[in-house]
Amino acid sequence: MENLYDFSGYLMESENPKWEFGGIVLMKGKPDEDGKKFLYALRIEKIIYVSPGHFRALLSNDPIYRISNEDNKFIPKQLGFNREYNKKFIGLSGKFISLNDKNKKTPMWRRTVAEKNIYKVCSEVFYDPSDWLDVKF
Repeated sequence: MENLYDFSGYLMESENPKWEFGGIVLMKGKPDEDGKKFLYALRIEKIIYVSPGHFRALLSNDPIYRISNEDNKFIPKQLGFNREYNKKFIGLSGKFISLNDKNKKTPMWRRTVAEKNIYKVCSEVFYDPSDWLDVKF
């Protein structure tokens, strides 16, 4: 029975995701000294199939947002584009990122890439705080 579960997960990972030009990808940044990571929101231009369960996203030139929690509301704060900051704190060194369900670096990407409204993503995705224990808001 355990093998059936693994096989069904494999099938789901190999399906082409529904996405929109300008869709949102949430991405965890590099850990700080406490092991916590900031959460960022980036827009995509395209999703490319690489192999079963492995996709890559081409990032747009739109500003990057850091997600913060103010009065129990998740708010995107625009950062702009700064190459040094992006590499040091987010771990971005180019225009492509891997979308992978296993590494948890891009959480819930299959749900968020079809949504263009960053405020809607912030209001709908964060309903269970236990999913975000390693994130610093």
